[in-house]
Amino acid sequence: MIENIATLIEPKQEDKGIEELCILEINNQRLQVFDSWGNMHPLYFGKKYKVELILVQLDYEEPEIQNFDHNEAKQIGSTFFYDLYGRVENGIFIVGNFKFEWEDFEDDPMYENKFVKLHVDRIIVDFLEELD
Repeated sequence: MIENIATLIEPKQEDKGIEELCILEINNQRLQVFDSWGNMHPLYFGKKYKVELILVQLDYEEPEIQNFDHNEAKQIGSTFFYDLYGRVENGIFIVGNFKFEWEDFEDDPMYENKFVKLHVDRIIVDFLEELD
């Protein structure tokens, strides 16, 4: 399990009706993520949390090795879909300030120390612990 330390950000007014929506921020980089469990405990905007981020593809798409340094989480429209551009280091996919596990990167050394594009249909958040 890869843990991230992120701040929970209040969604925009027009997004408040989406119950599963959470916005996380690490060092001014934000991700719109999906809380599929519903919050079992109260969460507070502006607080830091230890979280696990789980990448989900509904239809498998193979990661693409990139020939250039591109490090970004590009949201597709206002959906939960993302094209993630990052670097694989020690089997961990690093996209900006966020870190993810992805089985292909752990099992296949061809991705190691390469920049990769990965399409995901959603990023699920699991809140592990409140930190402040």
